[in-house]
Amino acid sequence: MSKINKGKFACCNCEQAEKMLLKKQLSTNIDTTNELNRYVDFIDTQFDDFDKEVNSMKMEIKTLKTENKNIYNENKYLLNEISIIKHKSNIIEQINFRHFVYITGIPPTENENLPEIVKKIGLKTNTKIKVIVATRLYINNSSRSIIVAQLETIDMRRNLIYNSKISKLTANNILNNWPKKNNVYIDERLIKYR
Repeated sequence: MSKINKGKFACCNCEQAEKMLLKKQLSTNIDTTNELNRYVDFIDTQFDDFDKEVNSMKMEIKTLKTENKNIYNENKYLLNEISIIKHKSNIIEQINFRHFVYITGIPPTENENLPEIVKKIGLKTNTKIKVIVATRLYINNSSRSIIVAQLETIDMRRNLIYNSKISKLTANNILNNWPKKNNVYIDERLIKYR
């Protein structure tokens, strides 16, 4: 007999064993298919959840971009306003300080009357001045100090500065017991214009 015909004939035991084997393989294939279906359903559910989260994040990002743009525009506006206010403040500061002079080289003394000292400087430089207020400022916590004096007019300030440069004052010229080595310098109170 040929091989094909031999395959058609089989004993009952072999045929039953073959059927059992086929049933077992079919059952395994069905189990595998069911498992694959459950896995696909799980992945599908996970993907849907992920898609919802991504859409939610996109909406949040869009909202944050809008808020960020609003904050950026507001900051830009505020920076511009601050710049304008600083400019106005600087102008006012320059106007306020146009009557002031700096005086260096005058040693500090106990119970000093600074307006009187500034008036004496005016007398020694042959300058008519009227002192509104005078105060001593110490520079960087050192012993060096300056006297800041406010005069009544701008012309008084100009004349005092000009005449002091011509006179070349020392502290000793103003008060005899002050040291000769201290040169007295008078200049306008300059504020950095920003």
